[in-house]
Amino acid sequence: MLAEVTDLSNAIHSAAIVTIADSDGKIIQTNHHFTEISGYTEAEVLGREHSVLSSDHHREEYFADLWSTIKKGKVWRSEICNKVKNGSKLRGWRPATLTYH
Repeated sequence: MLAEVTDLSNAIHSAAIVTIADSDGKIIQTNHHFTEISGYTEAEVLGREHSVLSSDHHREEYFADLWSTIKKGKVWRSEICNKVKNGSKLRGWRPATLTYH
């Protein structure tokens, strides 16, 4: 069973950009794929709000819906256009699934 969970975790982390936020929206953890794609190290984003990744493409209502959904304990799914460390937008839209505890 532990091997199956480890395999699943490895598959998710190699395919998905993962950031985990606290209830204030501050980033408390990322995965390796996030650092590869965004150019940020985990240390550079820990304790910062997700807005550091904002490409300014989305309207306020988009993020209001996102945070409202996850604060209700529901899973939010959509596509998101973030920027990378050098300020350019990520190439293409990225699927996003967010939740927090």
